[in-house]
Amino acid sequence: MSRYSTYFGMDVHARSTTISSLDPSTGVTQTKRFVGNCYGEIAAWMLAFPQPSHAIYESGCCGFHPARELRALGVDVDIAAVSKLPRAPHDSRSKSDRNDSLRLARADAAHAAVKVYVPGIEAEGLRTLSAAIDDAVDRVKVAKQQILGLLLREGLVWDERTAAGAVRRPWCCDHRRWVERAKLSTPAAQASLGCYVNTLADLEELRDSLVADAERMAAESALGPVVNCLQAMKGCGFRLALAFAAEIDDFSRFRNGRSVSSYFGLVPMERSSGERESRGPVTKSGNSLVRKLAVECSWSYQGASHNPKAVPKRLEVPDEIARHARHGSERLRKRRAHFLKNGMHPCKANVATASEFVRWLWSIGVMVQETM
Repeated sequence: MSRYSTYFGMDVHARSTTISSLDPSTGVTQTKRFVGNCYGEIAAWMLAFPQPSHAIYESGCCGFHPARELRALGVDVDIAAVSKLPRAPHDSRSKSDRNDSLRLARADAAHAAVKVYVPGIEAEGLRTLSAAIDDAVDRVKVAKQQILGLLLREGLVWDERTAAGAVRRPWCCDHRRWVERAKLSTPAAQASLGCYVNTLADLEELRDSLVADAERMAAESALGPVVNCLQAMKGCGFRLALAFAAEIDDFSRFRNGRSVSSYFGLVPMERSSGERESRGPVTKSGNSLVRKLAVECSWSYQGASHNPKAVPKRLEVPDEIARHARHGSERLRKRRAHFLKNGMHPCKANVATASEFVRWLWSIGVMVQETM
């Protein structure tokens, strides 16, 4: 027997919403299109059908807003993971808003839709801010590359060396002074360099401002203790801690660490059949920002020492969690060394380390939220 008396499939767009209802006992369907996304009108139409009812719509550019609005009006609505919805070959040849909404209603009635977790408004805001910081960091990198490219085309190459004879890293204080004093061949090229240097300064100021705002807002949010404690792990800085905590939000929604690695696309692909087993590179599903930061931060275990990470006192990390983080950091260091000793490629070993890294971060988040 069906749990609900009516199922709804919603094809949501920026300026319109098409909804199809399905009676599971009779198979009767009804479709209506709403212009302007007036959620009060939509909710009234849906609640007029036999209750209880359930609705789904595909995850996409409209985000979580429709779900929050309709839930506040008494409609039981969930978001379906678009990548996991069943699709017949003919669906792509007869696509329309009505057909899409009917397909969603039937998938919901067949319990074939995988629900997407809807985070709190505060967590979603921190997600957006974390993505904005990453965008600012990328723009700073591009600005630096533009300056170095222009200087290289003018025949100017930074060649300052250390006492050991190694080339000094660019963008230190001396390198910045060298860039500002550079004399190019034409006034047009000199003006271009000035423009790039000013743009870099503005972007760095924007990046630092965003990070300062994020630190303040994270400390004031419910995720503040989680963000602080995650930074007790070696390799985990504020950016990764913020992105990870905001993406998961409720750490109890994962059963184990393996599901966390799968959620962030850090498990290998598999195409096995019968006696043949075939595994490929990682799936790269889920949040790409968290996955990128986890992989980048895992490189810190390449030359990590036995010494525990010096956690700032302002983070107020409990002793139990600090001990757990030290144990996790030491295990990751040994695991990476084991991978390399067995001849694994360094990049592959780093991704394997990142896969276990996010599991340890999840376990710390669970410990923190259990004590809150």
